[in-house]
Amino acid sequence: ASARDDGPSVSYVRADVTTWAPATPVDLIVSNAMFQWVPHQFDVIRRLADHVAPGGAFAIQVPNNAGAPSHVLLREIASRSPYAEHTSDLDLVRGTDPREYVDLFAGMSTGWGVDVWETTYHHVLSGDDPVFSWVSGTGARPVLHALPDDLRRRFEDDYRAALRDAYPTEAWGTLMPFTRVFAVAHRR
Repeated sequence: ASARDDGPSVSYVRADVTTWAPATPVDLIVSNAMFQWVPHQFDVIRRLADHVAPGGAFAIQVPNNAGAPSHVLLREIASRSPYAEHTSDLDLVRGTDPREYVDLFAGMSTGWGVDVWETTYHHVLSGDDPVFSWVSGTGARPVLHALPDDLRRRFEDDYRAALRDAYPTEAWGTLMPFTRVFAVAHRR
C-alpha cells in the first residue's frame, strides 16, 4: 500500500476469500475481478455480506466475456484433441449475467439496495498478438497451465492464429471489446 492508501482507518489483509471473514463489521467490501474465479461465488458473497455494517456497501466488478470470440475460441480449441485430454475438467465458462447480482443482493433478507450495470470497454491494443497477450494473463491461464510444455506451445500457436482472425489489426491497433459487470449494494 502506498502512503495515500493507508491510514488509521484502512487495513489490508491477504487471505483466501472462501474462508476469510473480518473480525468486526466493515463499512465496505470491494472486489475487482476476483469473484469470477471463486467457486460458488454467491455463497461466498452472501457470507461476506453478513459482515457489512448497516449503511455499508459491497462493490463488485467482474468480467463477463464468456460469449466473446476470445473466450469462445479458447473453449473451442481447448476441447479439441490433443488438448482436451488435459483441459476437459476445466470450468472455462466464466461470467455472470448482471440480473443474477440483482437477484442476489435484492433477495437478501437483511435489506439491501443494489445498482447493477454492464459496460463494454473497447480496448485498443498494440503489439504482436495483443489479444493473446491480454487473455493469456487472465481467462486463458487455466488452459495454459493445464497443458504440458510441448502442447502448450502448439495450443498457443493455434489460439493466436484464431484470435488474429477474430480480432484483425487495423493501422491504429487491435480493437478488443471487453465487457464487465458492476454491482454496488448498500446495506440499509
